[in-house]
Amino acid sequence: MKKIISNKLDREKGITLIALIITIIILIILATITIGVLVSDNGIYKQSMDSKVETEIAKEKEIIELSKMSAISDDKDNKLVEDTLREALENQVGDKKKVTLEANENTFIVTFKDSRRKYLIDNVGEIKEYENVDHLHVGEYVNYTIDNVTEPYKLKVLNSEGEGEVVSQTAQSISQYKNFKWQIFNIDKNTGNIDLIADKMTTQYIHVKSCYGYNNAVRVLNDICEKQYSNTALGIKARSICLDDIENKFSEQGKSKAASKRNYIKKLEGGYSYFPAICVYENGYGIDTEDLKTNGLNVSDRGDGLEIDPNLYLRANSFLKVRNTFIGGEGIREDYVDDGSFDLLFKYTGDSQIYWLASRFVSVGETDTRCWYGIYSIGNGYILNRGFLWWSSGGYVKQISCKLRPIVTIPNKMLNNKCTKDENGVWQLKINN
Repeated sequence: MKKIISNKLDREKGITLIALIITIIILIILATITIGVLVSDNGIYKQSMDSKVETEIAKEKEIIELSKMSAISDDKDNKLVEDTLREALENQVGDKKKVTLEANENTFIVTFKDSRRKYLIDNVGEIKEYENVDHLHVGEYVNYTIDNVTEPYKLKVLNSEGEGEVVSQTAQSISQYKNFKWQIFNIDKNTGNIDLIADKMTTQYIHVKSCYGYNNAVRVLNDICEKQYSNTALGIKARSICLDDIENKFSEQGKSKAASKRNYIKKLEGGYSYFPAICVYENGYGIDTEDLKTNGLNVSDRGDGLEIDPNLYLRANSFLKVRNTFIGGEGIREDYVDDGSFDLLFKYTGDSQIYWLASRFVSVGETDTRCWYGIYSIGNGYILNRGFLWWSSGGYVKQISCKLRPIVTIPNKMLNNKCTKDENGVWQLKINN
């Protein structure tokens, strides 16, 4: 009898031990799930912290916005000035030791000392979080990818049926080039933007000719790049490289040379005063007036929505006054800042290795009886005037054929100091915040 009772107790102890073990296992599983819910990448704790940070950022941006508005209203010219902005910030924060202001040309960097966050007020007054980009260098590769585009970009012949704009007397079908790599070309700490340039030019030529080439090419070159080399998921739009990109890389010596070339002005009369229709809207032209336009299109502006026939040219009633805008010539290293961009621009040689700059020019010299209209290009170590398309006596030269070289601009938060390089030394874009 005692043996039977003992066996029964042993069995009950065994069952109790198993139940305890199962209970412990269940508790461990529940604890793991609970901890995961709390502290995982999408957990409650992280969501709570993210929400707290977002609230703080919104509050800091509000302080800057109110300070900006106050500073502008206090300035006699309604401009954003460093001293008045600093005073307004200190008044909003309530303690001048908790906020600092750094001025850079037309932009400002605001730092909140408690949170250590920085914000950029850019040259149009937009407020954005400032990311440090001191770790980046011109020439480094970035893993930017383009949309897959299967439809070619169509260009048609003047007065022909069908889709597309006219830049030459050749119908063209431009396909996407898919073998680009992308390098850092410019790091703008004032705007918070980083420009990436394609490491090579396309293999297909874009043919441009005559006054309709001058009128339309800047818009068309940019449009082709936007449609074929953007990344819509990231909100990044591509464009063609242009003269503005080149001039941003000029040293003081380069800027001085460019300014001296733009000093020359010529007055043309009679049969030498023809001009492409877009010149009505461009800076540097005086059509039947001594006053040159100064509030119109710059050489790299697209000219969208203008009330002109983009395929036409016109003639001045009495005279045409023009300012020379061609600043090209041999690429001299000392004319450029020493950041590696010179080698990215002028690394190609050979007549077939020339790419367009999406910028117009008019070239006129002291002994010229007419001026020449064209589109900039780069090749063989030169910023070229090879893009002569038409002249002011009403004729055209030959059809010019060059390739494309796209650029994309990305916000610095996608390449901030939390980004890493892969095993090949290529920077990996930070896609998610």
